[in-house]
Amino acid sequence: GKEIPNSTYAALEGSVNEYSKLHHSSSSEENGSGGGVSTAPNADFRPLQTDPRLNQNDNLMAAGGCHFLSALGVAQTATGLHMTIETIDQVRNLSIALGVVTPQLHVHGLSNVSSLIDLALLHLGSNMRVQRAQGGSSFRGANASILYGTTINGGGHYREGDGRGRYMWDPYSNEDRDDYRYVSGFQTRYNYRTRFFQIGN
Repeated sequence: GKEIPNSTYAALEGSVNEYSKLHHSSSSEENGSGGGVSTAPNADFRPLQTDPRLNQNDNLMAAGGCHFLSALGVAQTATGLHMTIETIDQVRNLSIALGVVTPQLHVHGLSNVSSLIDLALLHLGSNMRVQRAQGGSSFRGANASILYGTTINGGGHYREGDGRGRYMWDPYSNEDRDDYRYVSGFQTRYNYRTRFFQIGN
């Protein structure tokens, strides 16, 4: 995996925080169509990976953006804020430029996933960061997870979960379904590609 140097964060924080402050105060839209962040009350307002606005130049988000958007979902849940298309595109471009995410939107390794969540938190104007991350099983203090498994939407699919590995949000369909009932062959929270995180200051 790839760790983002502290110097990179320091260089980004000024411009990103100013951007976030501007949009925290000016954005009143809750449908993900403008501004930087939204205070929409639930995940129904999050753009899905199939949203045409996230696939204007290619279909990479629709084809393989579930891991990427699940990581952004963790940051959004932690802050209570929701990213708009503009902010998602900014995180996408920056994370690719930093080598945290591949141009095909693949996120390899636990440290890269943690770095992506940190970048999303930074773009949301939050001082919170990933304090601890672990693959395969939960731990004391975990308050977020990214689930991996075979679902009704296909094999090898990532979704956002809570600190105990329970399903919260599907970036493909946002269908409110119990994680375990729709997993084939194994419980996702015990799979090594499910990751657990402690998000805090």
